[in-house]
Amino acid sequence: MTTTTTREPAAPDSRTPGRAARILADRRLPVLVTAGLFLVMYAVGLSRYQNYGFAETQVFLNLFIDNSYLLVAAVGATFVILSGGIDLSVGSVIGFTTMFTA
Repeated sequence: MTTTTTREPAAPDSRTPGRAARILADRRLPVLVTAGLFLVMYAVGLSRYQNYGFAETQVFLNLFIDNSYLLVAAVGATFVILSGGIDLSVGSVIGFTTMFTA
């Protein structure tokens, strides 16, 4: 006489991921870390260079004015990447243009 033994299928792991695992799996984590580091660097700069006009509005405007070409290049590269193409030559084109015009 033969006996057939059947095993019960193992129950799926019903443990839910811990809080730390959920935080690390969050897609917004890099943005939050970057914003946190920016705030820490701003606080250090503010405390160290407060007497030199570090937090004036004109300082931020000068940063945007001096780096406006990077913003234009980043927007253009974003459109190229989103449209399905990929263009890694933006940095070399900016470098070549800078050296050519200098």
